[in-house]
Amino acid sequence: INTKSGPTKDIHLREAMFYAFPYEQVQEVAFQGMAAIPTGPCSPPGQGYEAQKELLGLCAQDMDRAKAALKKSAYPNGGVKLLCYVDTGMQDNMQAAQLYKQALKELKIDLDVRYIASDVAYTQALDKNPPQALYIVEWTAFYPGFANYALMKLLSDSAYNLTYWQDPKVDDLCYQALAAEATDYGKSAELVAQAEQQARKGFNYLWVSDAEWRMATAKNVES
Repeated sequence: INTKSGPTKDIHLREAMFYAFPYEQVQEVAFQGMAAIPTGPCSPPGQGYEAQKELLGLCAQDMDRAKAALKKSAYPNGGVKLLCYVDTGMQDNMQAAQLYKQALKELKIDLDVRYIASDVAYTQALDKNPPQALYIVEWTAFYPGFANYALMKLLSDSAYNLTYWQDPKVDDLCYQALAAEATDYGKSAELVAQAEQQARKGFNYLWVSDAEWRMATAKNVES
């Protein structure tokens, strides 16, 4: 979520958006059951995911909390239009955005959902006043670990942090997690979960889904 410009600079509006997201419906409809409800930047299986789940629980839609948050915002009665980008061709993410659009109608928030080429979206995202309120992207780890999830998405100066949110406490926890990952995997997982817990205070992200990936193989291929 864009925390730098436009209506979503308002933290209470972002909080309303967080609780309005239809997590269960997105997994069932957009991803046809081939996904898990997220807890944060780390996906299942693994210690990172379990540490997040224990500390934060699963994300869940709560329209009562969404409405209460909206009342504290600069848009207590809604009436705001938000631009949402989805990478071209990502049908499941587009379906998720459309389901979200329907949920936000209950708050009288209009989500303008559009496909966009990722290079165009990233170019616009670097503007002083980026036009998007939300940008739905997909992400996977650069290596078989999970500290890089936090580094790429939560770190203040990361090129992939398109929320523009900056928090020195989050940065410190991310670097601690990276340092611990080589020698104490469990400790690193706890630190990533703590980084997410701290970052979530700004309601700067919506974790849409932990999607499953399946591949067809010949019957004679053994693992």
